[in-house]
Amino acid sequence: MKSSLLSKLEVLAAAEEAKRAETLRRAQAALAQAQGQQQVLHAYRARLAASVQTGQTVSAAQIRSAGLFAEAGLSALEQVGQSAVRAEASIATARAQLLEAQAQRRKLASATDTARRRDALEAETRAERALPLARRKER
Repeated sequence: MKSSLLSKLEVLAAAEEAKRAETLRRAQAALAQAQGQQQVLHAYRARLAASVQTGQTVSAAQIRSAGLFAEAGLSALEQVGQSAVRAEASIATARAQLLEAQAQRRKLASATDTARRRDALEAETRAERALPLARRKER
């Protein structure tokens, strides 16, 4: 391939690598958010359990309300856990794709360097061949 074409492909590979890096960053942010939500839900459950265990007299309506809220919290915790699992899978996929894009870019950079060296050598060879002809024409 020509070095100019390889250079263009290398630019496209760099753009693809940047895109993959951004995908990885977003997946990591999603995981961090899910982990933060899990911590909030765990902290709330701990506070709810502590308030029930104090031994204070609590009305049935309050207990029912706390039970419903705790149940909703468990459901939310499960959903957040599933979100974290999906984010971890996305991170693994994004890392693999980023590594693949980086390898492709390195291959293209190597091929571009090789093509440029070949082009320079061919230009030098053409110049050397043209030199004796110019000398002949002068005579």
